[in-house]
Amino acid sequence: MKEIEVKILEVNKPEIERKLLQLGAKKTFSGKIEATLFDHPKLKLRENDKILRVRTVGNKVELCFKGKKEGEQFKIREEIEIETSDVADTLQILKSLGFVEIFKNNKERISYRLGNTKIEFDTIEGIPTFLEIEGITEQDVADCVEKLGYSMDETTIISANELMERYK
Repeated sequence: MKEIEVKILEVNKPEIERKLLQLGAKKTFSGKIEATLFDHPKLKLRENDKILRVRTVGNKVELCFKGKKEGEQFKIREEIEIETSDVADTLQILKSLGFVEIFKNNKERISYRLGNTKIEFDTIEGIPTFLEIEGITEQDVADCVEKLGYSMDETTIISANELMERYK
């Protein structure tokens, strides 16, 4: 499956939440997300712009592979995600296969669903709250950006790592 998304940085969360509710969006999650990224010891995944991640979203544990980024206006990449039953076992399987932890982060997330789009407020310590808007098509994403009062010129496709570098 393809992930198609953009970010909008330094948003006014209360204002955007008001707009989302006026548009009929439904809140689907609010809580902490803990993510651990893995790679080969020689960083072959990072070298090829790929990601292997284990994360907890509330009580859910997800194992995710993300392929190489495509696109310039939208971040488009293959995404394969499965739910597992136990975070410790999932981490141990990856370590047993020779993968090493390369990065950990925690964030607070509030997620909404509006039609074919997911709108997520992410707050990471030291970084102003930002939005991720993900849709099934580029048009879904662009339409949602516009409905929230932004233009595509105000979006970015930088990664979470690049975002952390920008603010530190």
